Amino acid sequence: MKAGGSAQAEYERRRARDRDRRRQGWKLRLALLVATPFVAYGLVQLFAWGFNDWFVSRLIESVPDSTADPQADPPIAPETAHLFGLLSAALATLGAAVTWLGPRRSTEAWATGAAGERATGRTLEGLPDGYEVRHDVRMPGSRANIDHVVIGPSGAFTIETKNYSAGVTIKNGKARTKGRSMDKEIAQAKRQAETMRKVLGVDVRPIICVQGGGLTRGWFEKPTVEGVRFCSGRSLVKTLTSS
Repeated sequence: MKAGGSAQAEYERRRARDRDRRRQGWKLRLALLVATPFVAYGLVQLFAWGFNDWFVSRLIESVPDSTADPQADPPIAPETAHLFGLLSAALATLGAAVTWLGPRRSTEAWATGAAGERATGRTLEGLPDGYEVRHDVRMPGSRANIDHVVIGPSGAFTIETKNYSAGVTIKNGKARTKGRSMDKEIAQAKRQAETMRKVLGVDVRPIICVQGGGLTRGWFEKPTVEGVRFCSGRSLVKTLTSS
């Protein structure tokens, strides 16, 4: 199978499912979309009215009756409330349109993952003779796949591709992306290597290849975190052949 084949197939399946759902509920979505700006505008006006009423009542209570002016200008002028109402209506409508009519992030993540795997697959074509590469290797007893398995003179490897636009940073012995710990991805890579070790009967080393934003680490930071080697797409071949 080609690199990224199963991820691309899953993306297409989910996209078709999302498209069918949008078609089935288009009347309700359209009605909600039409109602959204009116609701947003009305809520802003209601808030402005309520705040002004509260402010005036507090003002009257806090000063002598002879000096309190119930006709004083409210803190939120009608023109200001109108402007913020229009802005809120526009933003709410845009957000609703993206949410209800646009692609799901969870679906698009599969397309991003497939693109990253294809990039890794193209990089692996640059390995010298003597290396065998397999893509989308099914894990025994599981529906999960291993993105890439490489066997060659330098050893056996499982490669998990992560296509992160923000990249990965290794600092203080921890790998993070967008500030989030990658413990889950590290555990996944280790499981894959252990599974292939049982299948092949040889030591298998796990690698996480970071496409997209690449890999950043400090001067004295090692590229290995909890037994998993991290590398960028550009350095993948060197990582494999020099291991």
